Amino acid sequence: MQLTEVQFEDISPSYFMHRLLGMRSAQRQMERVNWERTRWLATFVVMPHSKRKLRPQDLMQFPWEKAERPNLVEFIKANKARFDKLTLPQ
Repeated sequence: MQLTEVQFEDISPSYFMHRLLGMRSAQRQMERVNWERTRWLATFVVMPHSKRKLRPQDLMQFPWEKAERPNLVEFIKANKARFDKLTLPQ
């Protein structure tokens, strides 16, 4: 966290926790960026040897990508009544 001993003694537990969470979030983001960079590199290395055009997601899909992409069909089915109410004339 790059805190001196004096700075550490002067901060509140709440501030320390926020700073710790921010540092962990930044580290997690850098790790994701590094993995995505590696996947792009692997895609370009493999692509000349493939008969079809490859996307990076064809080689590997990361857990954080699966969580961010909801299935649109399932979402629409689950919320069909709301969609009908909003789109159909009354």
